[in-house]
Amino acid sequence: MTIPTHSWMQFKEGNAVENNKYPQSLHLTIETSNGYLYFVDSADNTKVYKTIDKGITVTQVDIDPNDVSGDNKSRLTKIQAMWYDRTNERIYMIDCDNNFLADQFLYCCYIDLSNDSVIELGSKES
Repeated sequence: MTIPTHSWMQFKEGNAVENNKYPQSLHLTIETSNGYLYFVDSADNTKVYKTIDKGITVTQVDIDPNDVSGDNKSRLTKIQAMWYDRTNERIYMIDCDNNFLADQFLYCCYIDLSNDSVIELGSKES
């Protein structure tokens, strides 16, 4: 994952202040080949936002197509990892509660960047 400094700095320098949406961290922020930023929300790690103008406007991506979470846009558990497949224009994500319970599940999906649809790949009990 490569995030050009100018994009991150512009995002940090005040654009996001207007809409109160900030990336959780750099490892949960992706800049795509067309310059769009996808990031996990710092306040709620079950949500992904997209900005096409470096944070001036931010929209939530529907990453829960089956409405498992009840709000029809968020993951059921916290997003722990994201990576960008530039060749196939996909953002892969792993989410889990990370609470060390015996019945812990890891969930894997990807966002198809051609239309921001989510494809579930499966889950695994850890």
